[in-house]
Amino acid sequence: MYILHDLSGYITDVSSGLPLRGVSVRTNTGLLSITDSSGFYNFTVFNGTYIINASIVGYDSNTTTITLNGDATNVNISLTYHPYNISGYIKEKSSDLPLSGVSVKRTLVWL
Repeated sequence: MYILHDLSGYITDVSSGLPLRGVSVRTNTGLLSITDSSGFYNFTVFNGTYIINASIVGYDSNTTTITLNGDATNVNISLTYHPYNISGYIKEKSSDLPLSGVSVKRTLVWL
């Protein structure tokens, strides 16, 4: 008899402990969940061994393995912030000359 179980948990920032929203949480079986504003994710799965990978831009991904054998299981995962450097040039369109004093801002957009 096959019985479904909840495999769920929270994804947090390793330094602050704050929840991370918008993290992709995937299993080796192809399941995908995106964390909500409290960092929560959930899968409904059968007994078995699952590899869980959590990733989001700006953080190192983290992978863990869990074996379910009859009970609902919580798997909390922490991610380490890893800033990325972005570089480039801003040019004036008509002359193609570089512009100085330009401020560039990056904004995260949560889907």
